[in-house]
Amino acid sequence: MLLNTQGIVIRTIKYGDSSVITHIFTHAKCVKSFIVNGVRTKLTTIHYVLFQPGTFLDLTMYAHDQKKLLRLKEAKIASPWQKLPFDIKRSSVSLFICELLEKTLRDSDEHGQLFDEVLLYLLHIDTTENSLANLPIFFLIDLSVHFGFGPQGRYDSGQKYFDLQEGYFMKKPHSLYYMNEINAQYFSACIETGFIDGHTISLTRALRKSILEDMIKYYSLHIENFPSLRSIEVFQSIMEI
Repeated sequence: MLLNTQGIVIRTIKYGDSSVITHIFTHAKCVKSFIVNGVRTKLTTIHYVLFQPGTFLDLTMYAHDQKKLLRLKEAKIASPWQKLPFDIKRSSVSLFICELLEKTLRDSDEHGQLFDEVLLYLLHIDTTENSLANLPIFFLIDLSVHFGFGPQGRYDSGQKYFDLQEGYFMKKPHSLYYMNEINAQYFSACIETGFIDGHTISLTRALRKSILEDMIKYYSLHIENFPSLRSIEVFQSIMEI
């Protein structure tokens, strides 16, 4: 059965001499894996450049619920990014978002609303002239809310710690895993601000790194077998250029 949908490429690996296997977050069917033959040859009608992480595509796919590796009939750019593919800082943030989606989404789930939210993030990455250094923190927050373990409460004089295992701001942490007072204060400010204005939160590199490490621990406590993220180190090194 042919299905028309939109998709965001989240990972692509080379396969054989001329093909690729690409993982695409589709609006209709969540994450699906496709084999695209001959995509790295001059004669192909579906070009390799389409399958870079973060690319927004219009797709015609052969839908089959029993197959893990599907095929595409057609693929084309839905809306071209103007700056994202050509700016290393923008593309490093996009890569982080794509890898996080790859590690957390399951092909048995439907996430149409999340798809729309991810597009808003990518559009912001492509168009803003403000700093993107804080954006991974905001995406981690928003994605945790989508999955049902978003942070509860807020920092104040009586709730100075964020317990990573419980998911609450507390007077004293109940578990061994928590954000200290400084991290919790800035983390709470991020929760209240929203990603469009994320650049207004003034974080040092050390503080940003510490909060990111806390958030990765938060995910590992709430998502079974949550793996390490390769793009974290890439993002941090690039933002310190």
